[in-house]
Amino acid sequence: MAENIAAFTIDQCRARQKVLRFKITGCCTRMRKVITNKLSRREATRLLDEARTLLGDSGPINDRLLELLEEAEGEQQQESFLRYGGDVDAVADEVAAYISSREGDLASVPGWDPTDPEVIAARQRAQDATKVYEEAAKAAEEALKEMETAKQSVQDLGEEKDLNGDREDDFKSIVSVPPYKPVARVHAPDEWITNYCSGREKPFVYSGDHRHTSIRVDLEALLCRDIRIAALADLKILMKLLQ
Repeated sequence: MAENIAAFTIDQCRARQKVLRFKITGCCTRMRKVITNKLSRREATRLLDEARTLLGDSGPINDRLLELLEEAEGEQQQESFLRYGGDVDAVADEVAAYISSREGDLASVPGWDPTDPEVIAARQRAQDATKVYEEAAKAAEEALKEMETAKQSVQDLGEEKDLNGDREDDFKSIVSVPPYKPVARVHAPDEWITNYCSGREKPFVYSGDHRHTSIRVDLEALLCRDIRIAALADLKILMKLLQ
């Protein structure tokens, strides 16, 4: 919202004028330093534009003071205003001469020329890196949300348990149970080897599923145990990722 300078008092006008003149003096000092040390021409131009803007802002303040002050004080105010304007004009001439003397020179500040291919490439790399970083951060945030959702689902189902132990009982509901009951072994587990070598047939299980020999029952029991152990390991890894 623009300020209503027409409603300013003398004290308000002088306070604002003091700030503006301080900034104008600072710009003029820095411009002369740039010229003396042969620094960036672009910086000198920027400072000159800033000084002219500040001088323009002080114009309405000066007009308001001329309305409020007596004639004698008003004349002093106008002279002071014109003096600051003259300082800015003088520095502007110095900046113009400096730029003219440096015409054709390379940029004073390395990498300042926006048309330099290296500068363009560097800026493109910076933009690409920023884009990659933003995409990675977004993906990580989405992954974290998914993990939190999965963890909350486990809690809601009442399935969250201590999975750091070696208890297999907690996972019996996950691994399928063999469709047959354990059968009392009639022969020793390796007796079939002797019978086979002597030419006799392998013994069969005399109850339950007669398609299974005693050695096959042993192997299937071991296989089911290995399946339960593998399932337990996979679930431990999954729950560690969800934590």
